[in-house]
Amino acid sequence: MAKKVSKAVVKLKPAPAEVIALPETGRVYAVVVGVEEYRTEGKSPLRKVDYARNDAEGFARVLEQIFPSDRLDVRLLIDNDATISTISYELRGAIEMLEEDDLLVFYYAGHGFHGAGGNRITGWDTNAHHIDTTTVLLREALFDRFEASRGLRLLAFVDACARTFGESVRGRDVVSDLDIAELRSFVTPGRYTGLFLSCEPGQPSYPADAQRHGAWTHFLLAALSGEADGALDRARYLTDRSLRDYLARQVPAFLRSDTDFRGQQRPQAIITSSGTFAIRQVPERRQEPVGAGNFSDIRVAPEREFFERIQMGSITSLNGFSKRSGHFVPERVNDAATYFVRGLIAADVVEEMQSTYQHVREAFGLRRRDVSREDDDGQGSISTDVFRFSIETDQDRSDPAGYVLIRRLELREGGEAHLEKIDEVFGNMFDRIVVLQRGDPPDFDALVEQLEDIADDAGGTVTDDQVRGRVEYHAPDDTTLTFDTERNTIRLQGGGRQDCSTLLERARRFHFGLTSRSMLLGGEVERIAAPAETSAKSRMGRGRR
Repeated sequence: MAKKVSKAVVKLKPAPAEVIALPETGRVYAVVVGVEEYRTEGKSPLRKVDYARNDAEGFARVLEQIFPSDRLDVRLLIDNDATISTISYELRGAIEMLEEDDLLVFYYAGHGFHGAGGNRITGWDTNAHHIDTTTVLLREALFDRFEASRGLRLLAFVDACARTFGESVRGRDVVSDLDIAELRSFVTPGRYTGLFLSCEPGQPSYPADAQRHGAWTHFLLAALSGEADGALDRARYLTDRSLRDYLARQVPAFLRSDTDFRGQQRPQAIITSSGTFAIRQVPERRQEPVGAGNFSDIRVAPEREFFERIQMGSITSLNGFSKRSGHFVPERVNDAATYFVRGLIAADVVEEMQSTYQHVREAFGLRRRDVSREDDDGQGSISTDVFRFSIETDQDRSDPAGYVLIRRLELREGGEAHLEKIDEVFGNMFDRIVVLQRGDPPDFDALVEQLEDIADDAGGTVTDDQVRGRVEYHAPDDTTLTFDTERNTIRLQGGGRQDCSTLLERARRFHFGLTSRSMLLGGEVERIAAPAETSAKSRMGRGRR
C-alpha cells in the first residue's frame, strides 16, 4: 500500500534547460525488501543479516520524502513477509502497472549469490539445501519482466554478497558472488537502467554499527535524502553518476577510518543510458535568523526517533544473581559474559513484557492478533499499528561488572493522536528523546559556534568534548541537548522521568532546520524536488560481523 506523508512547500530554482523532470503523469512503483532474520527450521538456517531491517525501512522512508504521496506506491517486505513467493508476486504486480512515464525502484538487503543458473536473492523461507527452488532468480523476476513491460526506467539497489551464504549450502551447490557480466547483460539500450551494488564479487558488505545500517546503505540513504552535498552536482542534482562516484569514495574511506575491518568493499554501478539520469534535486539550504528557541541553522535529518531510558547497575544487584548457584562477577566484556547477564535479566524482562502487553490490549482495546510480542534471552518487543516498544539488555561495555537495560518507544505514523493512551500505558517510564540522523554528521567546530551563538542570543551554556565528539547545550529551562557527532545523534532530556506528552512538549520548544519530516522535534521541513532525467538521449550473504 502506498505510503502517505505530508510535505511542507519550498520553492526550488527552475531546472536547467537540459534537465527533464519526471512527467506529471508519471508514478513511482517500489518494492523494498529487507531480510534480517531467516526461518530457523531445518539443520542449516541462514545467518542473520545485521541491520537489513533498518536498511529497508530507511530506504522506504527516503522514498516517501522524495516522491509525492499521490504518485508513490511502496511495497515494503520485512523478514517473514519477504517470502520467495511474495517477493516475486510484488515485483510482478509493480512491473505490470508500469507505463512509459513511470519509474520502477527495487531495493534488496539480505543474502544473495550466483548459482543454480543465475544471480539469485534469498527470502525469509529460503532453504540452504534447495537453493534452486527456494530463491528468487533476478533475471526472471525482475529484468525479463521489466524488459517485457511498458516501463522505461528502473533503479535497483542491492546490498548483498555471497560470502557467508556459501557456508550454509551443501557441497555440490556451486555458489559464488553476483555475476557482474550477467547483470550487465540485463541492461539493454532504449531503456534507462541503473543497478547499484554494495560491493565487488568476493568482497563482504560490511556494517556500520554506530549507524545501525549496512555501511553502503548508510551512505546511500544519506545521498538520497539530500544530506550529503558531496553526492550532488553543481546544480544540486543527485544523478546516477554522482551517486556512483559518491558511494565509491565514501564507503571505502569510512571503512578505513571508522572501523577495524581489514577487508575491501568497493561499491559497483551498472548504468545504461545515453545521458545522465537525475534522481532528485536538493534545494539550497535556507538561512534563517537564530532567536530564542530557534535552532533552524542546525540542520537535522531524522532517520529514527524514540523515547528512551537507560538503566544501569551492578550485576550482583540483579534478581537472578546468586553466589550459591555458582555465579561470579565477570572481569571481562565478552560474548559469554553478555549471555550470562541476559540470562539473569530474562525473567524480569518476560514479566515486564507480559504486564505491558496486557496493559496495551486493555488501553487500546486490541485483540491478540493486533499485538505482536517477542521476548527471548533478555530482550523483548511489543508492536502495534501505533508504536513499537522494546527492551534491550547487555553487559556494560565500560564496566564488566555492570549491566545495561535500555527501554525504547518508537511511534509509528499517526501515533501522536494516541498520546493519551500511550501515557496511560507507559506513564513516566522515559527521560529523554533520541534522534538518530542520516547523512554526514555536522562539523564539530561549526556546531559549537552555532550553539554558542544561540547561547549568546537566548541564554544557556555550551560545553564541548572534542575527544568524544560531543557538544551539549544547557537551555535556560533546564533542558539539555546533547549532540554526538561520532554517532550522529541528538539527545534531548531534562526534568527526569516524564510521560511522553511532557517530553514531546519539551522537545518541540526547539525549532530545528528539518530536512526530513520529524514526529518528535519542532521545525519546518523543506520540500523535496521530484526526480528528473537528462535529455542526452551479495554482501550476498552480507559479510557483516
